[in-house]
Amino acid sequence: MREWPYAKEPFDTKLFVLKFIKKIHWVLMGMLIGAFLIGGEYYVKKVVFGGPVEYEITTKYYIEYTNINPETGELHNYINGATWKEWVVSDWFVDRVWQLSTEKVNITEKYNVQKEDLKTFFFADLPSDIRIPVSRVTTPYEELTVLLNEALQEVYFIFESEHPEMSSIEIIDETPIQEADKDVRLLRAIILGAVVGGFIGTFGVSLWLIWDDTITIPETFNYRYDIPMVGYLGKDLVADSNEIVTNIEYLFNRENKYTLLTMGEEQKGEELLRYLKHEKSANVLSVSELDSKNYDMLRQSQGILLAVGAGEHHGKAIEHVLEEMKVQKCQVKAAILYAADSAIIKSYRFGRKQK
Repeated sequence: MREWPYAKEPFDTKLFVLKFIKKIHWVLMGMLIGAFLIGGEYYVKKVVFGGPVEYEITTKYYIEYTNINPETGELHNYINGATWKEWVVSDWFVDRVWQLSTEKVNITEKYNVQKEDLKTFFFADLPSDIRIPVSRVTTPYEELTVLLNEALQEVYFIFESEHPEMSSIEIIDETPIQEADKDVRLLRAIILGAVVGGFIGTFGVSLWLIWDDTITIPETFNYRYDIPMVGYLGKDLVADSNEIVTNIEYLFNRENKYTLLTMGEEQKGEELLRYLKHEKSANVLSVSELDSKNYDMLRQSQGILLAVGAGEHHGKAIEHVLEEMKVQKCQVKAAILYAADSAIIKSYRFGRKQK
C-alpha cells in the first residue's frame, strides 16, 4: 500500500472539476444568499431608513463668451464640468451665497446650518455645450432650498460680471422645487452581494473537495492504496459492463470461498453478492464485525474483495483496515466500488484509449 498523506496526495484537476460541477448548486446558493443579505441590508439602510426627504431645484444658464475661437467654436481657456463643480463649492461662491442668504434669514438659527454645509448642498456641471452650465441646490428644507437657489443665481451673475471672458449670462430654465431622488444603487449592491456570495461559495466548495477523502472513481482507490479495483456498480448496483464478473472470476476461483469485506453494512454486501450471483462462492463480512474468529476465517479464505461505497467518508477507515489486514496476514486482492456516480466516472474516462 502506498503511504500517501492526504495533504500531499497529487491533485487530480480533472476529477476536481467534475466534482465541483456536481456541487455548483452550493455556489449558486451562496450567490443568492449574498445578493439577498447585502442587497437587503443596502435597501434597508438607503430606502427604509434612508434619512429625511430632501428637496432640490435645478437651474440652467446660458453664458456668452468673448474668447471663443471662431474657427473651432472652443474657448481659448479650457472649461469643463469639473471646473464648474470646483467653482460652485469654492470659498468665492460659498461666501457670497452665505452673505446674500443670511441678509434675509438667520440660517444657522432657523435651520441649524453652518456656512461650510453649503458645500454639500451645491452641485454644478456642464453636460454638453460649454455655454450652458447647470447648477443644483439640494437641502432637507423646502424654504432653505428656495432661499439658497435664489442666492446662488445672483452669485452666478456676479461671477459673470467679474470675468471679462464672459460677456453675458441669463437663466434659460429652472425646474420647480421637487423631492430629490435618493442615490440608491440597489442593483450594484445586489451584484456585489452575488459576487461576494459566489466567491465564498466557490472557496468553501473548493476547500471541501480538496480535503474530501471519499472514493469517487476507481482510479483514486488504485492510486491511493495500490490495490486494483475489479470495477464499479452504479447507484442501483448495476454494472455498465461485464468487467466486474470477469475480473472476479480471474482473481478468485469458485473452488474455495473468498470473503467480501464491506466498509458499510453487511446487508449491502449481501446485495452485491446477489448481483454477482456469488452467494455460494463468498462469505460476507462487515469491518464492524472484525474479531479474532473472523480474522481466522479471512486467513483461510482465498482472498478478500473489499467493497467500498462511493461518496462515503471512509478514506482513513480504509487505510486503517488495510493496515490491520497486513498485520493479520490477510490478503486483500482487490476492491469493488458500489453506489458510484456513473456520470462522473464516464466523464473522467472520456477520451481515454481503450486497451
